[in-house]
Amino acid sequence: MSKKKNETIVFDIGSSKIASMIGITNNLGEKKEAEILNHFLYPCEGIKSSLVTNFPQAEESIINTVIAVEKVSKHFIKEVAISICTSRAISTYVTAKIKIAGQGVTKQDLHRLITKALADFGSGQVIHYFPVEFILDNNHGIVNPIDLLGSELSCNLHIVSVESNLFNNLVHCLSKCQIKVKDIVLSGYASALGCTSPNTEQTGTLVIDFGARTTAFVVLFERRMIYCGHVPMGSWYITSDIARAFSISMSSAEKLKILHGSGKISHNPHLINLYDIDSTEFNPSQVMSTTDLSSVINARVEEIFTLLKEEYNKLKINELVAQNITITGNGSNLSDLAEIVAEIFGKSVKIGHSVMSDTEGNGGGYVGAVGMLNFIADKYRENQDRLNNLDNKGKMLSKVWGWLKNNV
Repeated sequence: MSKKKNETIVFDIGSSKIASMIGITNNLGEKKEAEILNHFLYPCEGIKSSLVTNFPQAEESIINTVIAVEKVSKHFIKEVAISICTSRAISTYVTAKIKIAGQGVTKQDLHRLITKALADFGSGQVIHYFPVEFILDNNHGIVNPIDLLGSELSCNLHIVSVESNLFNNLVHCLSKCQIKVKDIVLSGYASALGCTSPNTEQTGTLVIDFGARTTAFVVLFERRMIYCGHVPMGSWYITSDIARAFSISMSSAEKLKILHGSGKISHNPHLINLYDIDSTEFNPSQVMSTTDLSSVINARVEEIFTLLKEEYNKLKINELVAQNITITGNGSNLSDLAEIVAEIFGKSVKIGHSVMSDTEGNGGGYVGAVGMLNFIADKYRENQDRLNNLDNKGKMLSKVWGWLKNNV
């Protein structure tokens, strides 16, 4: 692909929108993040949580996005990076072992070891893989075995995979639009990279992506994802609850949620004039109490995040993760959400927006796209070998493995 200024294009494909972004991800010098050149949001139909549900609609959505991006970039798009929904992913830990020559461990040995681990895995399409720990002659806790002497090398590898046909159908849909998929990033991991600072990435953080149909989470340590999970409910269910509870349309329920909704039950109620919400659906005398509205919202929010905490607690890793949670996604704009989640988890909670100033003020719709660019920028910085180019940041990962191998 011939790209002016080595441009990279990413498509963060959601169930209702495609967040596309053009950025520079290589030759960044001392800069920590990619440089954003432009960004766009377009409606998406025919794709739900990375599952192609209507091929013609999905194809049309992608083509419309491509045309709009090409108009601005003034280049034909031939390849893009795409996201895969976290709710479709499976976290698996595998162990592999190889014999070495008894001399210093080489990069070739590492490559052979990880290739063997991936070959032995053999289930689904691998999206990411992260070495958590290396063992040399039964000596655990080794972060970087390069040049160490030994005869047998093992690794514990975190593999994130998705069902092969789901992956193939999505890639096939883009190929029908004459677009090649160059990189694939898990949506939750992209959101984490797009809204967390290097400090929280190194000390460990739980990042929650509060989406429309699902609420996903990833545990991040030293810029590596050590686990991902989800619950099959999101902010759309809040809208649906409001619509059913008050017998109103989904569009009016969505407006009420955005304009007057709160995760906490309101004890200082005021009346909402529904005529101001939609003059075609309501008459001037119709009103609703904010207490009634917040009661409906609060019930669903507590259900979603209580279930999410139960999933997270299965890891039994709470002691190792710093006392902070970041919530992102379109559902994160709900008023008082951070306070409710903090009460449920017993941790400090903040709402995560893009760490890049170019996109601030545009809501949470671009966080995943920003993270995708940052992911690709990391690959360039590490000579296209992001996962095998180990450094000294992984000391905590060996401790994490002690928990994971007994609980995952």
